[in-house]
Amino acid sequence: EDIDHKSLCINSNERWDRKRNSFIGGPHLSYFQNEYFDIDEFYPIQSLTMYDLSVQLPNNPWASLNRTYGNKCARFARLDTFGHIELDLHYPIFSRLSRPSQFT
Repeated sequence: EDIDHKSLCINSNERWDRKRNSFIGGPHLSYFQNEYFDIDEFYPIQSLTMYDLSVQLPNNPWASLNRTYGNKCARFARLDTFGHIELDLHYPIFSRLSRPSQFT
């Protein structure tokens, strides 16, 4: 599965031969198939200063983040690798998770 719980092969009848229990070809298989930027999502590059450090960001980073992690990635924090534990960041009790980290 990819990071947003989408099956890449076994549930696809076109790409999985259940009799042989094997992959039968088709489009290139990638675990990162949703991790890309369209040209208008990437350009023009935006500049931002964080903690006295100037960084460059894509024009629309949320397009790629939503494709990769799902549409609720801005609202929910996943606390484990498989997404079984999620916290809704809109609840006041979890608001501290949305604050910037403190550097010493």
